[in-house]
Amino acid sequence: MRPANVIAAVVGLLSIAVGVWALIKTGLNTDHMFTPTEEVLGLPHTPTLALGEIGFGILLLHAAFAGGFGTFVIAVLGALSVAAGVIVVSDSWSVRVGRWTAASHDSG
Repeated sequence: MRPANVIAAVVGLLSIAVGVWALIKTGLNTDHMFTPTEEVLGLPHTPTLALGEIGFGILLLHAAFAGGFGTFVIAVLGALSVAAGVIVVSDSWSVRVGRWTAASHDSG
């Protein structure tokens, strides 16, 4: 296994763990997917963000063990993560991002 795949597996497991922790703290009410906001590891989380973190972690875990195509998936997920970070930090869609994930340019 390549080092990149090992790192992807570890990041995937951590992402799943934080997402599950956040989902336990926020709960999951399908009528209000964007509330409540709770802090996990000093960062605000909504149920939507928690589900996104769990999904991201699952995708990373699958990619880590998928061989050559998995490396491509890891690169795509990394690029999407960077793009999401730029959107949060640049305050481009601050209202939507803040509502969906409770992230702001201060906590992004």
